[in-house]
Amino acid sequence: MRPDNTRESPMNRRLFLPQTEHGTAATLPARVSTPAASRPGPGMLSGRNRQAGFTIVEVMVAVIVFSVGLAAICGMQTRSMQQSTFSDQMSMRVNELTHWAEALIRLPVMDETIGIDGGNQVDVTTSDVFKEDNTCAYKTSCAWTYIEYEGNRPQRLRQRITRGYPLPNLVMVELEAIPRGVTSKIAERRTVRGAFVRSLRWN
Repeated sequence: MRPDNTRESPMNRRLFLPQTEHGTAATLPARVSTPAASRPGPGMLSGRNRQAGFTIVEVMVAVIVFSVGLAAICGMQTRSMQQSTFSDQMSMRVNELTHWAEALIRLPVMDETIGIDGGNQVDVTTSDVFKEDNTCAYKTSCAWTYIEYEGNRPQRLRQRITRGYPLPNLVMVELEAIPRGVTSKIAERRTVRGAFVRSLRWN
């Protein structure tokens, strides 16, 4: 009698052969054929195998993109530091020139005796800065005079004083703060300049 195989899957089915001369039945596993179209061909990968990991091309593209971004960030950081240093040096030159201009404005230009509280008197002596030897007449060539400082500073300060501009009793004071340690072309572009006019008739 043949057993009932209705609940078995096709893969578990076995072929029953006729009984042998010894009265026992031999069974062989059934071969299930697979259509040729559904078999994976050589070089074909399943969907799971294709999505696993990265290819060398993808890794190289990621490294190149990262390198370009890092180079751009480094360049921006370098330019930011250069701009910050440039701004600090310009501020130092402006402050230097402003302080010297204020000092020249307060210097006396004529000898006089000033009375103060309590009946005391103070003799004011003319500064050497505005003497005729240190100044030049209007419409004549005049050389710059460099201001000497103690210690090493990142800039040089020079002045030029012209008498009779724009009136006989006035002087024009020109000041320049020039950076050190740069080429002449860069120094010309980064020099801070200033000028003011003051009287020679009163202190």
